[in-house]
Amino acid sequence: MEYEIEVRRLVVVHPYGSYDPELRTPREMQGLDEYLCQAVDLITKHRPSIAAVLATGGMVDTKGTVEANSLAAELKRRLKERGVFVEIINDAERLPVEKIPKSTIGIVGRAAEVADEVWRQYPRMRTEMQIWHVCDRVRRAKTWLLCRLDYYRTFKVFGFKRRDIAWQSTYPAQWLEMLLILFSRERVRHGIEAARS
Repeated sequence: MEYEIEVRRLVVVHPYGSYDPELRTPREMQGLDEYLCQAVDLITKHRPSIAAVLATGGMVDTKGTVEANSLAAELKRRLKERGVFVEIINDAERLPVEKIPKSTIGIVGRAAEVADEVWRQYPRMRTEMQIWHVCDRVRRAKTWLLCRLDYYRTFKVFGFKRRDIAWQSTYPAQWLEMLLILFSRERVRHGIEAARS
């Protein structure tokens, strides 16, 4: 007897600070809007195959808001406006702040852990769980490399346009980080493993 394999996806939306016009410059807010619109477009287009969306990020802004809370609230609002309802897993509601990932390395590790949790809800022999990472365009190659170092399952990385004023959000900075990852793969793998609770 042959089974048809159902593909389910965990969409991991990478955070880039709190969504708050009082704390961000107009350029940063425009970049976040642009980025989140593209993320919501992707989720809306592929809604039938999406098992859940992971909102993570452990940085805390000057008002005390955790990135994951800000991201989850904004994603829920935008998806609700479009009439799209999907489970949003908010790390700030599940983990203490010190355990929420604060870097791409940590997010890659956390995503694998959450994908395993979500996968348990489906018949394993009939379900393929994929991880889709949504990040900004300049971090796409680095995110892909980290996933390649860690994942045994299918993954895909979407790099969306996002304007930012931070030096870390430039191609030279991200290519430098990629070189460091390539030269310290074992340490990076250990960092990814450590991100799993």
